[in-house]
Amino acid sequence: ASLELRPALTLLACAIVLAPPASAGKTYLSAGIEFSRGDYGEPTSTDSIYSFAGIRHVEGPWSFRATIPFLWSSGPASVPGDDGDVFGTGLGDQTASGLGDLSLGVARAFTLEEDDLYLDIAGRLRFPTGDEDKGFSTGALDGSLTATLTKVWDAFEAYVEVGRRFNGDHAGFHRADGWTISAGGAYTTEDKLEFGASLDWREATVDFVQDPVELYAYVAFPVDDRVRLTGYMTTGVSGDAADYSVGISASWRIN
Repeated sequence: ASLELRPALTLLACAIVLAPPASAGKTYLSAGIEFSRGDYGEPTSTDSIYSFAGIRHVEGPWSFRATIPFLWSSGPASVPGDDGDVFGTGLGDQTASGLGDLSLGVARAFTLEEDDLYLDIAGRLRFPTGDEDKGFSTGALDGSLTATLTKVWDAFEAYVEVGRRFNGDHAGFHRADGWTISAGGAYTTEDKLEFGASLDWREATVDFVQDPVELYAYVAFPVDDRVRLTGYMTTGVSGDAADYSVGISASWRIN
């Protein structure tokens, strides 16, 4: 990130770590695994597995989140995390596994009940805890801010999200800050099955990668009052997006 943004990112990190939620909220544990394949601008494809464990606490309109990934990859591309920032780094073909970058986030929800409109503002920091030599870390402190506007009509909802990523430099080359835009919708049945899809665009952070555009689709369903499963898949539409990915995740409310 640019130098003038470093103080803001540092303050956000302190807010995430030092703002303890009250005990009356709800806490969720989550875990998931995803397989993806793509060439990401390289002459050969990279296969990767992204698995994660996380915790989220919701306190009124506030939510706090921490996520740590475990990564496996085979190919020439770097796969440092869960935001699609995958690119070739000159590492050559290799197979590796290990921990990725720790991510901490905080979000604030705003409700406009008279219009069935909801606005969520979220900030995230990603710390370089992964092994940069394996391609599992950006090697820098990265941050992001997003704003999501959602409109609800009974069982259907639609949303648009605009975000800005603030990126530190990778060893050997510059990573630019970039915009993200997503638009999608979801439908929930009487049995609490949820179906959704979105079209996601990200501005490439390096000059040698084209802006990736992906189509994302998912289905989520409750196992019981506390456990929820989500299955999803993506396909690359244009740019240096993954050719495809498939994944499953679970969320468990513990209080």
